[in-house]
Amino acid sequence: MSMVWTIRGIGILALVAAGLVFARCIADGLHDDYGTGPALAPTAVEQLIQTGSNKNDGSSPLPPLVQQAQAFALYLNPPAPVANPVAQSPVKQHVAVASAAEVMPTSPSPKFELHGISYYRAKPDQSIALVLEPGGMRRWVRPGDQLGHFTIERIDGDSVVCRAGTQTHVMALAPDEAIARFAKSIKSTPIPTQAQRKMRGPEVPPPAPGMRQMPPSRVMAKLGQLS
Repeated sequence: MSMVWTIRGIGILALVAAGLVFARCIADGLHDDYGTGPALAPTAVEQLIQTGSNKNDGSSPLPPLVQQAQAFALYLNPPAPVANPVAQSPVKQHVAVASAAEVMPTSPSPKFELHGISYYRAKPDQSIALVLEPGGMRRWVRPGDQLGHFTIERIDGDSVVCRAGTQTHVMALAPDEAIARFAKSIKSTPIPTQAQRKMRGPEVPPPAPGMRQMPPSRVMAKLGQLS
């Protein structure tokens, strides 16, 4: 009986001794880790040596302090984000379109004075009119003749109808004062040459039966031939 208890006591002591040895091993391992950790870190001298080697190899053009200062400055003041370019909508150009009324040229107005009419009622196409042109020359015209840009369309008893393109103008007899003023401005009418006669048209035809003319005294007064 005593032998059994002795064996049990020895077994228990062996287990306790094994536990102590295991605990000792664990404690020694932890102590080694704590002791060698700081020793493995580079010292200040090693850092300076490493910094000098990095500076001498020429891989970085700036000193480390400057690089650190730049990195810290970028950290404090980060660059503004680049905005995405916004596509600008095309500007609509407003083109002023001229109206048809502005594009169409204005029709010229007659610059002539009507000084006399020899109206033939039976044959109106044979009627003639005495017209003062802008150059100061008077000429007899009949239907179909040209007066500048105008064409004589017809001759009535007291007016002349002329046409320029699609525009029609009515030219009435000039006032007596205008005719008298023109008559005073000329003392004598020069004899026209043959070329001028062709340009002026036919001479005044003699009165024909059925032709209504102005009284001779009025015609002579308008032409400035009264003595």
